[in-house]
Amino acid sequence: MNTEDWGLNEQDAARLRRELKVDEQVVLVAKPRAQMSRLDTLFHLLPGVFLLGTLSYVLYSMGEIWWLAGLMSLPFWVLGVCLLYSPRHHKRKRERTLYVLTDKRVVVLEPKWPVGERVVAYPLRPNPVKAVYWDKNDSSGCGDIVFAYEQRWQLNPRVHRGPAPVGFIDVPQVERVDQMIAEQVAAVAAATPLPPAVPPSLGGLPTETDSWGNPVPQQMNRGVLVAVGGLFAAFSLVFIALGVYLMRQDAQLDAEGVRTEATVVRVNVSHHTTSSSRHHTGNGVTVRVGSDRSRRESCTYFPVLQFTDAAGMVHEYESTTGSSTSNYPVGHRLPVTYLPSDPSRVRIEDGGVGLGLIFTLAGSFALLIGGAILAGGLVMKKQ
Repeated sequence: MNTEDWGLNEQDAARLRRELKVDEQVVLVAKPRAQMSRLDTLFHLLPGVFLLGTLSYVLYSMGEIWWLAGLMSLPFWVLGVCLLYSPRHHKRKRERTLYVLTDKRVVVLEPKWPVGERVVAYPLRPNPVKAVYWDKNDSSGCGDIVFAYEQRWQLNPRVHRGPAPVGFIDVPQVERVDQMIAEQVAAVAAATPLPPAVPPSLGGLPTETDSWGNPVPQQMNRGVLVAVGGLFAAFSLVFIALGVYLMRQDAQLDAEGVRTEATVVRVNVSHHTTSSSRHHTGNGVTVRVGSDRSRRESCTYFPVLQFTDAAGMVHEYESTTGSSTSNYPVGHRLPVTYLPSDPSRVRIEDGGVGLGLIFTLAGSFALLIGGAILAGGLVMKKQ
């Protein structure tokens, strides 16, 4: 096989050679469209940006205990990063997928996460094509040539349980490819007896049954789904419980609190030092610039306030939610609300969104995702 005829690199050519039989001739090698659609890209990116943005604001508002909030929200950080990376992962997977038509079979070679390869092959008799879909208004000419349907999990565009199409999915010039498959099917001698249905290569994965009655891989194990969904649901409930607790404290301050003005007596500072560097590449040489001298220092300010309650007692309160903008001058006046029965309970009235609401919204969003994954795993057929 001449790899230049199909524009394959050496790695893809080696993958194809490993799957070909001795007397098998390649008629067509194609790849799917690599880029994810704009709608699917937005479906992944917008929740990821919202989730990471919310978590960043929470950590920024937590002051010195940011590390505790970061540790509690670690699964949500992972989820947000995965959502942002998913279009890139989709593109890399599509770039490594091969659609092969030979004089005897149709073959799909696609990578498995995190390693390995999945191979699905169907003979040309009986005709493997079950359906052909394409949008005539789509100028790209891409479409789907479906050979079978599998009961497997899909996360695009929503979590659902099959049937998922197997075949030349999102293949360019779909009409031409469909015509070439039809020509090869017609070229097979009519007197040739029908071969038995050959199951796809399974690689030891759990299986269900496709529309041919052949075993097919189960894309995601039931136990993994239940564990992941349960973990997200548990962390979500912790976030919601913390948010509800903080909102109840705010509600008590709204109902029983007394509003007064406090005076800034000093400001405690927490210093953070970060270093940055730039990379310049030229003539094959990469030079790192600024790794030692280019250092940036940031500060988080925690104002210490003093106020007098209705009984004439003077109290001192240090803000627990510092920020980079709270460097107030000594003597600056700030509106606060305190609880008469417990003057240590103080809230600075800065007009910002309460942490309780942020925690509750972030937890509710994550609970929807974790609950959907958990529910899907519970209804999934046991292996």
